[in-house]
Amino acid sequence: MSDISPMLAVAVAGGIAWIATRALSAWAGSLGLLDHPHLARKLHAAPTPVIGGVALSIGAVVAWVIGLAPPPPPGALISFALILALGVADDRRDLHWSVRFAGQAVAVLPMIFLDGLVIRSLGDLFGAGPVLLGPLAIPVTIFMALGAINALNMIDGSDGLAGGVALASLAAIATAAAVAGQGDLALLLAIIAAGVAGFLVLNLRFPWQPRARAFLGNGGSELLGFILAWAVIRLTQTPGSNVAPILAPYLIGPVLVDCVAVMTRRVIAGRSPFAADTQHFHHMLQRAGASVTAVAATAAIGTLMFAAAGAAALALGASQTLLALTLVAVVTIQIFGLRFLGRAPTHGAEKLPHGVGK
Repeated sequence: MSDISPMLAVAVAGGIAWIATRALSAWAGSLGLLDHPHLARKLHAAPTPVIGGVALSIGAVVAWVIGLAPPPPPGALISFALILALGVADDRRDLHWSVRFAGQAVAVLPMIFLDGLVIRSLGDLFGAGPVLLGPLAIPVTIFMALGAINALNMIDGSDGLAGGVALASLAAIATAAAVAGQGDLALLLAIIAAGVAGFLVLNLRFPWQPRARAFLGNGGSELLGFILAWAVIRLTQTPGSNVAPILAPYLIGPVLVDCVAVMTRRVIAGRSPFAADTQHFHHMLQRAGASVTAVAATAAIGTLMFAAAGAAALALGASQTLLALTLVAVVTIQIFGLRFLGRAPTHGAEKLPHGVGK
């Protein structure tokens, strides 16, 4: 592969994703892929296409098909397609959560059984050698993948938020892969990140674009959540990898921290962990007066800083035990220490600015 091919692949993926977002938006109504405003939680101003996942996938696939970069392994590719298809079906039909979870669990299996990619080790968490999962490797892998899929989907409630966080995490993981000598993974993630960037041009707010013209949809947010899970598993669990597994949650940290904190607060309040509310961190920032754009920027920058902090700590010799305890402390602070920020009822409808959803 020539030196110019990676740069061209990234440019093609981004450009095609932007074109596909515009083109698919025109067909969204006839495809049943419009997200309509709802008084309780979906307060965007007008019906909006939910085609971001399909559009960014088209960008990446074009770059692979024309030979500018190698595609993912076959199992991962099948899993990507299944997750996207399930998410698009959910956008069209509003599937029951049990159907979504079962479908997502099945969709993870090609990655596991065709590629042999599972979480075999949690690293040296207790200073006594690697914690090997043995027969628990497959169920833990499925659990972790479903967690990432739904964590990103849960924060997809504000213009540019989920896409910006995903872009930041993809950049962080790609950087870690490049440093670790996993060049193929770094290039693959750069191509997907370019597709996300092409979509974000029509999802972020600008002076000439006062609201998002397209959303990721469940198909997009769930696909990107799974890609993040797949990427950190491949980064840390590939035979011969020198990347400590504890770095994985730092690379996608804020998404997981918010998900765990919100679901824990729901359980403490005696409600279902899957019950919708307005207690996510982006809701708190909105109530505290932050604009939609400021929330998206804060989340993306925070994601990069969290990843950099984890990587720097490991590089400076911090123990994996210390990083694990720090992660627990961060989650605890968000559960109990941030409830004062934009305090609001724990359930029920609440009026939030346009562009705020889940």
